[in-house]
Amino acid sequence: MPAVAACPNLMLILSSLLQAHASAAIVNFSENAEPEVMGPHLDNLISKLLALLQQGQKLVQEGALTAMASVADCCQAQFVKYYDHVVPLLSAILVGAKVRAGSAVQDALVP
Repeated sequence: MPAVAACPNLMLILSSLLQAHASAAIVNFSENAEPEVMGPHLDNLISKLLALLQQGQKLVQEGALTAMASVADCCQAQFVKYYDHVVPLLSAILVGAKVRAGSAVQDALVP
C-alpha cells in the first residue's frame, strides 16, 4: 500500500501526535509525487485533512494545514474541485483563531 493511501487511515487514530506525523508524511510524499499518483487518493486524503482541520488540537491543525497546502501545490488543477470546501474552512480558522504573531497557522494562511 503506497504511503499516500496509508497515511489518511493513520489520521483516523485518536493520537494527536500520530495524526500530526501522518500529515508530515503526506507533506514529504507530495513534495516529489506526480499529480497522477496523488489523484486517485485525493477524495480520501482531502476529507481526512478537512476533518483534522476541524478538530481542536493546534499541532494537528498545523500539520493538516501544511499537508493540505502541499497536496494542493502538487495536484494544482485536480485540487480545484475541493476549493469550495477548503477555502471557507480555512477562512473560518483564520477569523476564529486567536493566533499569536509568528505561529505556523498564521504563517501558512497569511502571505
